[in-house]
Amino acid sequence: MTPTGLSDRNSTAPRLHSGLLDRPRLSNHARDLGRYRLVVVHAPAGSGKTSLLSQWAHALRADGQPVAWYAASDRHREHLPLADCLMHSMNRLDQPDETTSSTRDEGADADMRLLARLRDAAGPAGGQIRLTLILDDFHLIEGDAETRTLTRILAAGFEHLTLVVAGRNRPALPLGRYRLAGELLELSSRELQFSEDEVQSFFRSGIGQDLSPEEARILQQSTEGWAAGLRLTSLIENAPNSSFLRSAPAGSQREYAEYFLDEVIAGLPEPLCQFLELTSVLEALTPELCDAVTGQEGSAAILARIESDQLFLTELAGAHRWYKYHQLFREFLQARLRARAPSELPALHLRASEWFIRANMPFDAVHHAFRANRPEQAAALIEGYCTFDYLSYGRFDTYSHWMAQLPRESREARPLLMFLMVWRYINLRQFLKAEQILQTLAQGHHDRGPLDEAPEKTRMNITGRIDLMRALIGAYGGDMVAARRHIDAIPDDGLDALPFGQVDLLSIHAYVALHEGDLERAERLTWRAHTIYDELGCHWGQVHSLCISGISYLDRCRLADAERVLAMAMTIARQHFSDTSYMVALPSALQGQLAQMTGDAANAEALWLAALQSENTQVPGLWERKLIPVVGLVRLYDQQGRDYEATTLLRRFHRAAIEEEDLRMEFRLSIEAADRALRGGDVSAAQDGLGRVLRQESDARLRFGPDIWQIWEPFGVLLARAARAGLLGGDPEGLLTTLSATAKSQGRTASQLFCRSVLASLIAQPDHELVRLRHDFRSVGLKEAVPLPCAAPPVPAAVAAAAEMRLPWRLRAAGITPREMEVLMLMRSGAPNHEIGLALGININTVKTHTKSIFAKLNVRNRTEAVVLITPLLKDAGALDLR
Repeated sequence: MTPTGLSDRNSTAPRLHSGLLDRPRLSNHARDLGRYRLVVVHAPAGSGKTSLLSQWAHALRADGQPVAWYAASDRHREHLPLADCLMHSMNRLDQPDETTSSTRDEGADADMRLLARLRDAAGPAGGQIRLTLILDDFHLIEGDAETRTLTRILAAGFEHLTLVVAGRNRPALPLGRYRLAGELLELSSRELQFSEDEVQSFFRSGIGQDLSPEEARILQQSTEGWAAGLRLTSLIENAPNSSFLRSAPAGSQREYAEYFLDEVIAGLPEPLCQFLELTSVLEALTPELCDAVTGQEGSAAILARIESDQLFLTELAGAHRWYKYHQLFREFLQARLRARAPSELPALHLRASEWFIRANMPFDAVHHAFRANRPEQAAALIEGYCTFDYLSYGRFDTYSHWMAQLPRESREARPLLMFLMVWRYINLRQFLKAEQILQTLAQGHHDRGPLDEAPEKTRMNITGRIDLMRALIGAYGGDMVAARRHIDAIPDDGLDALPFGQVDLLSIHAYVALHEGDLERAERLTWRAHTIYDELGCHWGQVHSLCISGISYLDRCRLADAERVLAMAMTIARQHFSDTSYMVALPSALQGQLAQMTGDAANAEALWLAALQSENTQVPGLWERKLIPVVGLVRLYDQQGRDYEATTLLRRFHRAAIEEEDLRMEFRLSIEAADRALRGGDVSAAQDGLGRVLRQESDARLRFGPDIWQIWEPFGVLLARAARAGLLGGDPEGLLTTLSATAKSQGRTASQLFCRSVLASLIAQPDHELVRLRHDFRSVGLKEAVPLPCAAPPVPAAVAAAAEMRLPWRLRAAGITPREMEVLMLMRSGAPNHEIGLALGININTVKTHTKSIFAKLNVRNRTEAVVLITPLLKDAGALDLR
């Protein structure tokens, strides 16, 4: 008869239900089980252990291999030793469809009887047929006697036996010995977790619901791939509805709560349940932290037990003993804590905050200060401990989230926090918001409000830092005149003793000097800044300073130096920032320029495209990150006959610059579009583009100043091309010679060679000049890129006639007709519309029509603006009209 208390159901592998998802990466282990003496599967409740073992058992039997199955039950321990239970399962191999009789010999040791039975089934007489003995739910009966039984089975060394042990915790067997011998296969909860693809397959096969990749990602992260969690999610009312799956399920929902109560919490001692609830306020746990939060010692032993019992606690990677609860289980515990003792929550978070400060982990301390409803303490922690980390590692989103949580008075009482907000808005190109905060700072400092005490504590130069921030706004926004003005307003002895004061001033000063053409000064300043950034461990500062040096080296044709510093910048960027971040994109753009200069077009294209991948990131950063790849790719595509790609790229970024109100980028790309039309011989498009550029010129002169070579050098090249094409008056050779000489005087070798190359393409040069130009290219390591001289493109008759009007060339470019010029001259003399009509023999409505047309072409609003605009052109016509 069947041994007392033992049901044949305990000795039969469960059937494979239709909804079971086959995961080949796990189920295929059935083919390899014969390679191992011991297989251990340990994971929390609901992880899919039994389902996996059932798949293995059915697969082995289908392959003709014998499998003995026993599912442990704690009630069996009172009646039978484990050896007898396993013996019963072994007997069912011979009599699978009959009630087995007991082979128990009361006078013999149960382990010895089992070993004898296994020797018959799996010893040498067994041939090549391998026996697999599966023991499920071992955690229910594990004790010294049961462990001794398994140890004896393994020590017997049966050649054709594989022992599979599954339970919620790792069995107390000598796993290290078998692992070292290559005889152990161990699967933990990590291996049993569902991947995102498997989550999609589970819902598709189980309930016929197709999840999007994003929905699968949310579910996989929220359930951490836990099989029971996914199953419960599928059973929740309306779960297949996509509106439910757009947000992560919560462990406090009834379905999850009932499961945790029945399968995990039931039977646990009250002190352990209380420990679980109190420590659920922590995202990560360590024994010392748990001692501090609970106010009791002994957390190390409790955590060890929780981990051993697989109560949804996993150890985090790293040298120290840090743990985390399963997300759904933690949410369940938090809900119980809020229901049982909501008044305890602030104190728990406050104790956690204080512990994290002592442990030098300020970001976690700030988090718990907010959770403890202590915003003033959070603000003090941010200012006192987190500034360096924020600036060094660019934790912008975290900081912005904190600032949104702080009350206004807490922010405004701390100028350092306000300046960091300004810095963040500048990076986002939200200059108006940045300026509003600066005005608040300036007003508070002037009124001696709450801000007045802060400088005494922090030695902060409020006025100087306001000028520094406005210099940053100018440089990032393209108003280089304003940037220089605010830099010059800062005292020569610097700002204050706080980090990121003088070093930021050095960095922005270097950037402005670079644009003004003082490359040697820019290099000196930026290397001084880099040294300080390196000492502070400020990674974004290191990348910025190295890239500014790289820009200087590239235009000075110090290509080896450029390659070295840009490789350093890229290494630092990839170590500390994501591949699609602005900090990686900036050195990538410059490395692309280096590749293009040395003739590696394919590498240049790849690097530039990679730089533009961060186009939609929240931090636009320095304009070189976009300008260099866009202009470089447009010219590269044109050289390769990829006109459509070049046109699309240029239009997209030009439109984006207009939408973002980025005048510097808009003006520079307008220049590039007009220059590209002239290079391609499209005179009509060139005329339109040139008119657009000239209408923007007056605003550009006010913002950029005369020394910003990255703007005015391409502008001068455009004028030279336009003069050669007959669209403007002037001496193209003289223009390019002047630009080349200026570049040479500033040490900008690459710009000098480019201007000489453009001159060679427009004006026929003697052979010896072309030979010298080619030599100069090669001597500095640049690819020979001297275009052949080309004839001027054909000029339409209407454009040629306009060129003979002898009008100032800027007015001709704007499309002013001879009649409109007559109207303008009379307007300048102060004549009203009816007098202009009488003088020209036209009616007053025609005069009004001409007036509206003039205003539109000159981009002005009234007579006064028109007269102010044209007066210097007429006065200096001889100097301005280069014809």
